[in-house]
Amino acid sequence: MHNLLFDPETFHITGLLDFSFSHIASVADEYFYSFDKVRGLLIPPGADDSLRRSLLYGFEKATAKDDSSDDPKLPTAMVRDEEFLLAGVRRPVDLMPRIEPLSKLYWFVQNISPALFFIPKVRTKMGPAGTHAMRAHIEDDLKRTYLKPWGY
Repeated sequence: MHNLLFDPETFHITGLLDFSFSHIASVADEYFYSFDKVRGLLIPPGADDSLRRSLLYGFEKATAKDDSSDDPKLPTAMVRDEEFLLAGVRRPVDLMPRIEPLSKLYWFVQNISPALFFIPKVRTKMGPAGTHAMRAHIEDDLKRTYLKPWGY
C-alpha cells in the first residue's frame, strides 16, 4: 500500500515503486501480510477476534453477534471491505472456507520461526531475559492456539 503512486483526482494507480516482496502467490497471501494500515490483514487467531471474524465471515454477521462493534478498527476495515467489494477484489469472506485453515497454518509457521529471533540487533536490545520471555510466550501461543485445537 505504501509503494503506490496514484492520481489524487481519479485515484487511479499510476505507478508501483518497490518490488522487493514481489512473488507469485495465492490471493490469500495478500491478506496475510498486506493491507495492515487499512485493517485488511488477516491477523492470527486470538489476536483480535472481532476483526478476524469480520474479515472471514463478513462484517454484518460478525458485528451483529459481537458486542465489541465499538472496536475503533472496525470502521476502517468496513470501508476498505466495501471498497474492495465495489472494485471486485476478492476478500477473505469470498475465499471461505479455504482461507481460514490456510491462515492458521500461515501464522503457525510464522510463530515457529519468528523473524525477530533472526535479527541480532533486536535480540541484543531484548537481552537474554526478553528473548526468553518472548520465546515462552510464543511457545504458549503455539500450544494454546494451534497444537491443542489440532489435537496435539
